[in-house]
Amino acid sequence: GDCYLSASSTMATPLPSHDAPYPNPDLVRERSGASFDASLVTNFLDGGRPDLTARRRFIEAAVLSDPSGIFDHTTDPYVDRNTRHVRALGRMVRLSDLARRLKVKDEVEFQWLVDAVGDDLPTALHWVMFVPNIESLCDEEQRKYWLPRCKHLEVIGCYAQTELGHGSNVRALETTATYDKETDEFVLHTPSLTGSKFWPGTLGRTANCAMVIAQLVDGEGIHRGVHNFLVPLRDPETHLPLPGVTVGDIGPKIGYNNMDNGFASFDKVRVPRRNMAARFSKVLPGSGKYVAAKVSEATRRIHYITMMYVRAHISHESGKNLARGITIAVRYSCVRRQGFVGDTDEERQVMDYLTQQQTLLPLLASAYALRFAGRRVLDRLRHTEAALLRQAEGGGSAADAVPKERVSDLHASTSCLKSFCSGLTADGLEKARKCCGGHGFLVSSGLPELIGTYLQNPTVEGDNAMLHQQTVRVLLKVLPVASARAKGSRQTHVWEDADCTYLVDGCADLLAGKMPTVPEDLLDLDGLCAVHRGRACRLLLQVGGALRTAERAKVPPEEAWNESLPAMAAASTAHATALVLDTFRKVLEEAERGSSCLGPQEVASLRNLAVLFGIWRMEATMADFLEGGAMGPERAPEVRVALREALRKVRPDAVALADAWDFSDFRLKSALGRYDGDVYPAIIEASRRDPLNATEPGPGYREHLRGMILEGRRRRQEEEAAKKDKGQVKGVTGTVARL
Repeated sequence: GDCYLSASSTMATPLPSHDAPYPNPDLVRERSGASFDASLVTNFLDGGRPDLTARRRFIEAAVLSDPSGIFDHTTDPYVDRNTRHVRALGRMVRLSDLARRLKVKDEVEFQWLVDAVGDDLPTALHWVMFVPNIESLCDEEQRKYWLPRCKHLEVIGCYAQTELGHGSNVRALETTATYDKETDEFVLHTPSLTGSKFWPGTLGRTANCAMVIAQLVDGEGIHRGVHNFLVPLRDPETHLPLPGVTVGDIGPKIGYNNMDNGFASFDKVRVPRRNMAARFSKVLPGSGKYVAAKVSEATRRIHYITMMYVRAHISHESGKNLARGITIAVRYSCVRRQGFVGDTDEERQVMDYLTQQQTLLPLLASAYALRFAGRRVLDRLRHTEAALLRQAEGGGSAADAVPKERVSDLHASTSCLKSFCSGLTADGLEKARKCCGGHGFLVSSGLPELIGTYLQNPTVEGDNAMLHQQTVRVLLKVLPVASARAKGSRQTHVWEDADCTYLVDGCADLLAGKMPTVPEDLLDLDGLCAVHRGRACRLLLQVGGALRTAERAKVPPEEAWNESLPAMAAASTAHATALVLDTFRKVLEEAERGSSCLGPQEVASLRNLAVLFGIWRMEATMADFLEGGAMGPERAPEVRVALREALRKVRPDAVALADAWDFSDFRLKSALGRYDGDVYPAIIEASRRDPLNATEPGPGYREHLRGMILEGRRRRQEEEAAKKDKGQVKGVTGTVARL
C-alpha cells in the first residue's frame, strides 16, 4: 500500500507510491545519481516547511485509505459518462465529509484534498466562480443570506455568463433582466436561441442556482448594461427545473466530462428585486430607478482584484498540471530502452537521445517556472486585496494606498500569464504524450485524460488570443512615461513597484538609441533575464509605433487595432516570458539568502532549470533577437550550443526533479509513470481489465462476426470448387493454368 508520514512527522523523503521490492534499476540509478536532495525541493513546493509536506501527505493518505472505496478509480476509464459523473458526485460528497473530519483549515489544505482525489468534481465552479462573485458583488445583507447556504452546499451555484452566440464580448449578451414595477421583481428572459446560456460549468445537472449575467432594463425602460442576478434554477426539494427554466448538459466534450457544462434558457422567469447583486448598483423599489451605490474607490478596486483570481489560479495550477505529464514522460523515458549502443546488446535509454531531452527537459523547467510565477501573482493579488480592504474600512495607512495603475498592472499580469501558462501547458502535455511513443496513446498512460481535461484552460476565463489585447491595452500606457524618461525626465512615475516597471527604462533606452545586446555568457541567468526584458520592450514599442502611424494616416481605430493584433500577441507573450523568468530568478535569490529550506545543491539544480527555460525560450524566438539587433546572425549557433549545454546540466537530475513534485501513483493514474518503473506489467494489467476482454468469445461475435466468418468460408469454398472445375486448382502450371 501507499506509504505516508504521519501528520506530525517532520521528515519529507520521497516515498514510493506502492510496495516495490524490485524497482526498475534505471530509475534507481537515476535517483542515486542526482546532485541534490529531492525531499527539500518537495518541502519548498509545499510552502517551505517539512511539516507542510507531512500534512499534505496525511490528507492524501486519508483519501487513499478511505473505507468507503468511493475514491478508487481503477475502473474509471472503462465506464460510460453517466457513471463517471455519478461517481464524481459521490466523491464530492465524501470529500466534503473528509474535509470536516480532517479539520481542513484553509484554501491550501482544501486544494490538497481536492488534488488527492485525482478526479474532476462537478461542484468546482461553485467554489471558483459562484461564491467569489457573491462575496465581491453582493451587498452585506445579500452576503449574510447567501454565503451560509453556499458554505453548507444547500445552494450549489454556477456562473452563467457565456451564451451560445456570445463569449468574450460581454456587452453583446442577449439575456435580459427587466424590472417589473407591479410586482417588484426582475423578469429574466432569453430572447433568442443564440441568447441561451451555454458552457457554464456545474450548470447542467448539479447547480440549483446561477449567477446570471444579463442586460438590465430598469423601471424607466432604460438599458443599463450587463449586471449580475441570482437566479434559482431547480426546486430545492426535488431538484426539478423551476417553471420557465430550461436547463441541461451540453453533451460529451474532448475531456473534462465529469463536469456538467450546461445550457439554460429563461422564459420570463421572475426573481425578487433583491436578487440583483447590489454592492455597486441597485434598482429602487416601486419606481425602478437605477442608482449607483456610493462606495469608495478602494471597494471598487477590490471587485476588480476578485475577478482576477480565477486567471491567477489557472496560471498557478498550470505548472502542477504540466508537472504531472512531464513526471510520467520523464520516468518512462528513463525506463524505456530503444536502439543498441554500439556493437553491444545493451539498448539506449530513450531519455539519452538528444531530441527527447530537447522536448522534455525544457518542459520540466517550465513546470517549475510556471508554478513560481503563478504563486507570485496570487501572492500579489492577496496582498493588494488586503491593503484595499484596510483602505475601504478606513484603517489603512499611507503604505496601504493602492493606485489604479497597480490594479491595472495586475490585470495585465494575470491576463498575459493566464494565456502564456495555459497555452504552454496544453501544448507541453501533448508533446509529453508524443514522447511516450505508442504507449502514450493508451488511456492507461494517464496522459489522454490529463490532456483532455486540461485543454479547456486556454479558452475559459478569456480566450488566450483575446487576453493579449487586454494585456497590451495596459502596457501601452507605459510608453508616454518611457518617452518622457528618454528625454531626460527622472520623475517618480505611477508604474513604480509594478510588474511592468522594467518597461519604462527599457523602452526609454530603446527610444534613446541604446540597444540591449545578448551577453557573452549565454548561460548567465541575469543576462538572460535582461535580454528577455529587452525583447518585450522592443515588441511593445513596435505595437505603439504601428498604432501611431495608423492614426496619422487616418486609418479607422478599429482597423488599426485589428491589423496590430499579431504584434500584440507577440508583445504580450514576451512580457509574460520576462515575468516568468524574472520570478524564477528572484525565487533563487531569496533561497540563496537563506530564506528557504533549500540548500546550495538544491538551488544549483533549480538554477540549471531557470537557465534552461531562458535559453530555450530564446532559441525558440531567435528571430526577435536577430531582428531587434540584440545579436548578430553569427551568434545564432552559439545559442543552440548553449541550449545543449543547459540540457546536459539538467539531464542527471531529471528524475529527481520530477520526483520532487511528490505525485503518488494514485494521483498520476499512469502505467507509464509508476514510481517503481514497473511499467510493462502495469500496461498488461490495465489491458486485461478492459470489459472488452471479460468474456470469450468477445461481445458482438454471435451478433455480427460469426455470421460474416461462416459466410466468408462458404464463399471461399464455392470459389475453390469453381476453380477446380475449370482446371485452375492451385499448383497447376503451364498451358493448362493459362487456359
